[in-house]
Amino acid sequence: MSKTINRAYSVSNVLSKQFNALEFSGEWEATLGKPDKAFSAIIWGGTTNGKTEAAIKFAKYLTNFGKVAYNSLEQGLSATMQKALERNHMESLGNSFVLLDREPFEELVLRMKKPKSPDFLFIDSVQYTRITKAQYYQLKELMLKKGKGIVWISQAKGSLPKGALADDIMYDVDLKLRVEGFKLFPDGRLNGGGEPYVIWAQRAAKYWNKKKKKKRQPMNTSTTKKLDICPEQYESMIFNIYSNWCESVTTNNKEYQKVLANASLNRWFLMELSKCEMEFHQLTDRYVGTNVTPLDFNNCYRDCMYKLNNIRPTALLKEVKKSPKGIPVLTALNAN
Repeated sequence: MSKTINRAYSVSNVLSKQFNALEFSGEWEATLGKPDKAFSAIIWGGTTNGKTEAAIKFAKYLTNFGKVAYNSLEQGLSATMQKALERNHMESLGNSFVLLDREPFEELVLRMKKPKSPDFLFIDSVQYTRITKAQYYQLKELMLKKGKGIVWISQAKGSLPKGALADDIMYDVDLKLRVEGFKLFPDGRLNGGGEPYVIWAQRAAKYWNKKKKKKRQPMNTSTTKKLDICPEQYESMIFNIYSNWCESVTTNNKEYQKVLANASLNRWFLMELSKCEMEFHQLTDRYVGTNVTPLDFNNCYRDCMYKLNNIRPTALLKEVKKSPKGIPVLTALNAN
């Protein structure tokens, strides 16, 4: 019996295909743009940084576009979850939002297979699912087939999701949403957006004001002014540059994790980054106060940073990659 071959699409087929984009507006559009309804996402962050609060707020917003189910595996039906729902006035949503109390994977799959299953599913958290990678893909394909969105919440280890499964999910999903200091920083396959989302204004202000007092990288202030971005956006941008560089010098996830978290490589990278920023300022200082726009400055900055892709400390990289656990690490980029 011959095997069925998947359909091949012409360019005109691809360009004419209609997708079900969610018409986000306001703050959520500024952060996530307009994702397809069958999007996938992961939200991760350290403890007490606001990741559950972010998930609840996102779930509430998604009820404007369909029914939301939130499977609380980590906290379950608890006092802390009750307070989170009260803070966000979730009682006003009626049947548009349902909380699942530690629903096992098999029962969750059966629920989502039903004809009138929820349009969006939140799973909190990855570490409490106790599922395999194969089961993850099983649920992913089911959600895609039914045109439904799924959001995974994960604990963090340093600046990355915690554990092998969470790491695989981060690489696989459309939206990668890192939470720090009660702000959500978006990355991934965004259809617009890109701005940080403030989860809890008072706590965010307290966290970031305290962080501002710490030692900053040289030229941070003048760089942010030229690029017309805030310090938090600058830090997120530098992290993304570093993360992309780490990907370019590694061949698998294990190597990537070692390189990303290594203190010696981090210090080397920041030193090279400061050289590139120095060149950026030498090229652009004369244009401050003229009709040169932030977009022009951003293009110049990107060109200067591009040189980082062509340099690497070969000996140090070799040492880090061969070490079973790597050299002692620091996960904060500005820990130098």
